[in-house]
Amino acid sequence: MSDKPNEEAAAAPPAKKSKMPIIVMGVGVVSLLGAGATVFLGHSSAKAEKKAPKGEHGEAAGEEEHAEEEEEEPADAHGGAKGAFNQKLDPFIANLTSEDGEMHYIKCSVIVELRGESEAPKLEKKLPRIRQDILLYLASLSMAQTEGGENKRKIREGLDATVKAAAGKALIKNTYVVELVIQ
Repeated sequence: MSDKPNEEAAAAPPAKKSKMPIIVMGVGVVSLLGAGATVFLGHSSAKAEKKAPKGEHGEAAGEEEHAEEEEEEPADAHGGAKGAFNQKLDPFIANLTSEDGEMHYIKCSVIVELRGESEAPKLEKKLPRIRQDILLYLASLSMAQTEGGENKRKIREGLDATVKAAAGKALIKNTYVVELVIQ
């Protein structure tokens, strides 16, 4: 009589411990390591970009080469040359023409350097025409015209000419492309 309960207890397999807490802790550790690496590398790359030599980052090279051609002036509070005033325009998004039949887009952000802060109200009045002309210019580009560093330099020059034609050369000192995304 006493043998039966002991046999049943011996026949039952021992209770297994759940592996779920170990898995959860492992995922947590990996997440923390990933977050730490992201923060570390994010700060490191931001410092590296500040120290990077001119012309190292693609389309920015054309802008910086152009800036080197002009005479260096001390910076003012607005980040431009002394006596200049920068006005950031809202981003532009346009469709690109494509031979493959697929839809392609271009997104472009521009900063316009005015000859002085007193020119800002004049620019404000001309913004609708400037925006229209930039959108028409970007929409006239084909996908092939956006590929490669040389074409990006041509786009910057085209945008500069478009802005100066719409606003007037006396108002605009320079145009900077600060973002150019092609998809």
